[in-house]
Amino acid sequence: MQKSLSSSYLWAQTFITSFHFMLPYSFYLSAYHSIHYYFYFSIFYYL
Repeated sequence: MQKSLSSSYLWAQTFITSFHFMLPYSFYLSAYHSIHYYFYFSIFYYL
C-alpha cells in the first residue's frame, strides 16, 4: 500500500512538473500562431 501510494505520488509530481513546463510553452506557441495569422491576414488585407 505504501509503495503504490509513493509511486502514484511520484507520478503525480512528474505530471504536475511537466504540466507546469508545458503550459507556458503552449501559451507561447498559441500566441506565436495567432501573431502569424494576424500578420498574414493583414498582408492579404492590404493587397
